[in-house]
Amino acid sequence: MVRSLFNRLCLGVAAWLCGCVVQPTTPPPPAVIVVCMDTLRADRLGPYGGSGRTPNLDHFATQSVVFTQAFAQATETLFSHAVMFSSRYVSELGPMDYRFVAPKDTPVLPEVLSMYGVNTAAFVSGGHMSEAFGLDRGFGRYTVVKDWGSLFHTAPAALGWLAEQPKDQAMFLYVHGYDAHDRYLKPTPFGFSVADKKHRGPGERAALGRSATTRIMDGLLYNRRQFDQVFDISGFRPRSVSKIKDMAVEGRALGAIPFSAADEEHIRGLYDGAVSYGDAWFGLLMSGLSAEGWLDRAWVVVLSDHGEELGENGVFSHRMGMGPQLLSVPLLVRPPGGTVGRTVDQTVGLIDLMPTLLELFGATLPAISRGRSLLDVWSSPKGAIEDKVVFAEGAMGQITAMNNAKGLTFGGLPWSSPQLTELLGTARLDGPAFEAWEGTDEDEAQTLRSALYRWRKETPLFTGEAGELDEERIRILQMGGYWGQR
Repeated sequence: MVRSLFNRLCLGVAAWLCGCVVQPTTPPPPAVIVVCMDTLRADRLGPYGGSGRTPNLDHFATQSVVFTQAFAQATETLFSHAVMFSSRYVSELGPMDYRFVAPKDTPVLPEVLSMYGVNTAAFVSGGHMSEAFGLDRGFGRYTVVKDWGSLFHTAPAALGWLAEQPKDQAMFLYVHGYDAHDRYLKPTPFGFSVADKKHRGPGERAALGRSATTRIMDGLLYNRRQFDQVFDISGFRPRSVSKIKDMAVEGRALGAIPFSAADEEHIRGLYDGAVSYGDAWFGLLMSGLSAEGWLDRAWVVVLSDHGEELGENGVFSHRMGMGPQLLSVPLLVRPPGGTVGRTVDQTVGLIDLMPTLLELFGATLPAISRGRSLLDVWSSPKGAIEDKVVFAEGAMGQITAMNNAKGLTFGGLPWSSPQLTELLGTARLDGPAFEAWEGTDEDEAQTLRSALYRWRKETPLFTGEAGELDEERIRILQMGGYWGQR
């Protein structure tokens, strides 16, 4: 089955490229390489309006299918990957906190592929990708190269593994790096390639500490407080007007440091330098794949699990909001041998990754999956596939519906609240429960509200027992600045 589908796919791609009759051949078994560039905003890449600081990714896009309207289903690494690997929503799988473990009765991507004889491996940068959080389930080999590390660490390790793989066996490889994740300041020459090295002030201080930028809120740097002391993470509407005012008053009383527009621009420049840093190591990975012949054989998928707010809504983080800066993600698919770069404007989600990859391998999609394969989306004439609304969930209980770069977020109640669906259907769109993305008019918001109502009403919630926040998880979180510095 694997060889049969892959034969048809390769023939179809070749015919698409040259428009000629293709003689049947016997290609090697399918191979897929997925590269996740953690925390990478879509608008930093050329096809999404970037400013030319990602030459390797931009070149890759010229050989790929570029999904311009791809959205994440969560804004943190752990939860977004749980969705990608299961094609189910977080609220179906477990609590959206660090006790989360995907239920063992939910089939995951590497597990299904292994059943079809696919050799699977992942080389990841720890943190939320560590074995302690359960994302390793199903992989034949799962290596944490360095906690909170970079493609600098994982790409060479992945290339080393590939060099040992037989060419007559189906293969799936996952490579992950936190290059654009805080801390944004990266080694020379990338660290100050955009930001002013001579800048002095709170922006300089915030650039040096692990997770320091997450303690910036509404023009104040809470330098003496940790993230969970700055934000009311137990609440469901932490960014209410009254809460912001209370925090501002408290912050000044506690000696929080005013953060200027120049400081914010400095931090954004450092982020752009970090993106260039990740792009350089992505280029190294692609060079290695090319040298060993993998680009002629393998499908290569590049994506990010979520974006980052860079001063929008007064924060530098990805844990609190649900706007396009966080949920709009790059998604690029390069077939074996590449293609003439093209764009697909249909709305898609990372929840579609598992169905797409399973079809590439000729594997059957589990019946409980929520996503769809994207093969028909990019191969059909424009407009032939019906566009759809995709959904996302946030750690503060928010839920968001997105379509055609428009979005609507509902917040204020936990998912389990019996009043949630009623309020979704009856609350005023201009009231405090809803927040529309910029450019979303009233008619579009009403359409998204109706979709959000149906989706939340029809999607079952997790009712099992949560995992435990054990010492190993706490250690990993502390290392990343999530629970205070060690």
